[in-house]
Amino acid sequence: MQKTLSGFFFSIVVIFFLGLNFSPVFASTSSIIDIGDIGVGARPLGMGKAVAGLVSDNSAIFLNPAGLASVKRLNILTMSAKMLSDVDYITLAVSSPVARGTLGFGIISAGVGGIPITFINGYGSPESTGNSSSYGSKLFILTYAVDGKDISNSDFLKRLKVGGNLKYYLQDFSNAGASFEGASGSGFNIDLGMQLALNRWVNLGGMLQNALVSAAGGGFSWSNGSSAEQIPTIFKMGVGLKLWGEDAPYQVQAQELSLDVDTDIYTSSGRPNLWHAGLEWWPVEKLAVRLGLDQKDDTTNGTWGSKNNLTTGVGLTYAGFIFDYAYHQFGNLEENATHFFSISYVGEEKIDALDKTRQRRSRPTIITQVLPEPELKTFADVPAGYWACRPIEYLATLNIFSGFPDDTFHPEAFVSREEMAMLLVNAKELPLTRPQTQLFTDVPPGYWSETYIKAAVDKGYLAGNPAGKFNPRKDLTRAQAVAAVAKFAGLIIPDKVSENPFPDVSRKYWAASEIYAAKVAGLLEYLGGQNFEPEKKITRAEVAEMISKTKFAQEKIRELLLYSKPHEV
Repeated sequence: MQKTLSGFFFSIVVIFFLGLNFSPVFASTSSIIDIGDIGVGARPLGMGKAVAGLVSDNSAIFLNPAGLASVKRLNILTMSAKMLSDVDYITLAVSSPVARGTLGFGIISAGVGGIPITFINGYGSPESTGNSSSYGSKLFILTYAVDGKDISNSDFLKRLKVGGNLKYYLQDFSNAGASFEGASGSGFNIDLGMQLALNRWVNLGGMLQNALVSAAGGGFSWSNGSSAEQIPTIFKMGVGLKLWGEDAPYQVQAQELSLDVDTDIYTSSGRPNLWHAGLEWWPVEKLAVRLGLDQKDDTTNGTWGSKNNLTTGVGLTYAGFIFDYAYHQFGNLEENATHFFSISYVGEEKIDALDKTRQRRSRPTIITQVLPEPELKTFADVPAGYWACRPIEYLATLNIFSGFPDDTFHPEAFVSREEMAMLLVNAKELPLTRPQTQLFTDVPPGYWSETYIKAAVDKGYLAGNPAGKFNPRKDLTRAQAVAAVAKFAGLIIPDKVSENPFPDVSRKYWAASEIYAAKVAGLLEYLGGQNFEPEKKITRAEVAEMISKTKFAQEKIRELLLYSKPHEV
């Protein structure tokens, strides 16, 4: 299975870049209108459809199938709109995780009724026949996407998502009579998409849309037997930036701000590239505000051109549902502006009951009254009544957390990043090796903690910043320390959480998932229901308390107290 999926990854990447290098092969001059250009969901429409690098919900089916790999549970999207006061648009998309990937299905339907059928009378003027017709266009899409981190340990593939669409087009007139004979048709094509995370806040996106030429079976055929037409092939490229919030270089309270810029490169001769730009701002946890620019083709003067259309929108989340609204301008006429409404079901992200059970079972009770009690390491500045006395003494006796040569521990002293690296690496007795090249600009070769920093970074306990610095002497905040200890402890860390871990920690806070996992696992019981204060500097006593509650440390403490290996009870 893994070889097959790796081949799927490789095939899509190769075909994608071959398409970029041999774009003339796909050149076409089709007159087919792709209704998938509009029926993509209100959220991306509010952002000018600039989401190729950021899309991670059901709208990925229409905009970049690779983004669907981020969907980890059942998602449903619906949208409705009325274009130009006449054309009814309806969109439905459903997706769900399957073995080693995510499967999705989308349908877009556009239709208009009451089209009068006329003829030219003997005076050369149009005259109604008294009859009318209806026109409908439908697009069906089947999507499959894979997240590289689910199938490979390769550093590159873990940052890559790929996906593909199989699309079927259907257009027809009804009740039209002989006047419109043959004005119906069908066809199919494919899309190939990819997303690549350059780091935690920069994502590249790309999509080869309508990749199959007519000779390869793609395109659209009319029922009157005319030759098949190639649906325009487009290369969509974009970059998504998370400017504020989780995984971003800056935090502004609990707010999030994202920017995406895309371009559409048409292979058809003479058609200009089109640009899209969009901002999405979450000022509070459940409300999003969007602004975008969506360029569209313009042939007003008989030649290809483009027009800028402003877009805006809002989103509201509640109980696993998302309600989105978008306003999209089409040209300069006010009556061409359209309002779009979407409702999505994404479910509430929670650690499931099985995971909670596993975490509860991973917290064995420390046996404290087994005699004879071993002689524990004590410190002059950690009296018997100190709140973290026992955890400090246990870890010191086990050589997990050392004191100072003068038999002091300094429990209220802060913990620097390099000290945390050394502590976690020594606790697991990880091998120490010199890096082949300089890891960070502020950790010079031969620096005393270089090997500890390398080992901690390799295990994922700690990381540098986007500027290439580690800041080894900088004191850790509570949030940073808990994130490191949660990874050290091997806790089950959800992608996102549906509730605030603490009253002063929003579920959208960058370390909310790690804090939530640590709280569920009992590592933060010492706070006793108080606020978490995520930006407060962490003390040595707090770190000792948290580590002593991990499964790794408790097994060693139980062994110490029993003078024997742990046994089943």
